[in-house]
Order: sequence, then structure tokens, then C-alpha cells
Amino acid sequence: MQINNQTAYTYDCIIEFNRHYRRKANLILNIILGACSGILLLCLLLSGLFFLIDGEFMLDFTSVAYSIIIIALSMVFIFGNPVLIKHVARKQAALNTVSTYRFTEDHFEDSSESTVKTELVKCKYDAIIKVTESEQYFYLCINPRAAHIVAKNGFTEGSEQDFRDLLRTVIEAKKLHIK
Repeated sequence: MQINNQTAYTYDCIIEFNRHYRRKANLILNIILGACSGILLLCLLLSGLFFLIDGEFMLDFTSVAYSIIIIALSMVFIFGNPVLIKHVARKQAALNTVSTYRFTEDHFEDSSESTVKTELVKCKYDAIIKVTESEQYFYLCINPRAAHIVAKNGFTEGSEQDFRDLLRTVIEAKKLHIK
């Protein structure tokens, strides 16, 4: 059985992939940065309290400066990353890339066309390290930082359920993270 799909790499598609892909990493980073910032703020508050009680400031200027720099860097990581992702997504979406996928029993083909290039990639299912899905897309991860994005509403031959069934037969169960 052959399943065909056509997926346009739009701005929304790329943003959703980045949010889906980075969800766990962003959560961990935000927890670590939040904890570090909280500890630094607590130290500064305790130092100020000791200053009010004892009249002696426990932290020197260098410690306060490092604390402020760490808090500022935390804010840059937390708020700067989404801005960078949006910028990259706009640039990628401007290429107007459309991928036409053909899935067979032993491999899949990705024929991509954009404003700058056309390419055909044949890939065996063994090359896929993980398959995940969001509300609108399947992500066939070929390495930890890249994936083929397959739109759930883009099937031209076969259906979303046919695709799920195919994935379950050609990819190891431990690599599948789909419904």
C-alpha cells in the first residue's frame, strides 16, 4: 500500500514544530533558570535583611554584579529564544517549501520544492529515531534536531489512520510516540 501526503512548510507549521520539539527542553531550562534566579534573589534579600539588622553588608560589589548579570542572562534566555525562533520561522516560511511524501512498505520519499531548490530524498525507516505527533502534524525525527513534518490534513492517497497503521508496522514500538 502506498500513502501520499503533501505538506507546506508555512510559518505556523514551523512554529508548531519548534514549540513541540523544544517543549521539554524549554521546561527544564525555565525550571533551572527560575531556581537559580530565585536563589540569587533570596541571597540578595537575606543580605539586605542582615544589613538592616547588623548594619554590615554581607555581599561585596562583585557578588551583587554577578547576581545581576546571571538574572539578566536568564531573562535573555527565557524571552530571547521565542524571538529568535519566530525570526528563523519567518525566513524558512519565505522559501515556500512544499514537501510531497510517498510512503511505501520499505522506505519513504520526500520530494521538496522551494524558491531556491528542488530535492528528492529517499529514506529507509531505520533512519528514523523517533516519531511524535501534535494536533496537526506527525514528526518523523531523523536526528535529534531535524524531522520530516507530515501534515495530518495533507494526505492525497490514504488517510491519517492508514499512515498510523503503516508506522506501527515499519517502525519499532519504542520509537513511536503516537496515539
